[in-house]
Amino acid sequence: MNATVTGTLPRRALAGAFVGVALLAAACARGAPDSGSRFVDDPDCADVSRAPMTRGTVTLATGQGTLSVSVEIAVTEEERRRGLMCRAEVPRGTGMLFQAGRESSTGFWMLNTYVPLDILYLDERGTVTHAARMQPCRPRALGETRPAWRSRCLAESAPHRPPAPYRAVLELPAGWLEANGLSPSALPGNARVELNDG
Repeated sequence: MNATVTGTLPRRALAGAFVGVALLAAACARGAPDSGSRFVDDPDCADVSRAPMTRGTVTLATGQGTLSVSVEIAVTEEERRRGLMCRAEVPRGTGMLFQAGRESSTGFWMLNTYVPLDILYLDERGTVTHAARMQPCRPRALGETRPAWRSRCLAESAPHRPPAPYRAVLELPAGWLEANGLSPSALPGNARVELNDG
């Protein structure tokens, strides 16, 4: 899906989206993964679910305009754990919205994630509070144990932990924001994300 850039800013707040996760999930379509969802064929991905997630659209609003993003919405604990693991690609104009349901300060890691991502941490109003670019954790090396691999991936992600608690996270393909004229480092405090309910 391609982004649409316009010159107006939406006025609605994201707070209702976090309070009414169940209502919004019911309003969004749940179906088979779209044709852009290709998965990696790797033994470490064998136990990663490929079940479809709730879909929706978010709007990223800045002083320069708005971008629409087609997202999968990770609502359940299992969906939040799975995230974008084992995807061969994340098409431009798409991403994943993680709704924590409560304030959180844990970081994200790139275990079994094969594509670089830009990650936006959001407060309860949907304001971007922190942004980071995360590179994939290298696949498990020959002879590397699963616990050692997990520890390595966790250590590699440590520099990307958010400096403050967040309520939601938006993951996007790395570089997509710049391709649309936005610098991730300029977004904190200057951009909001809104989950559209229809």
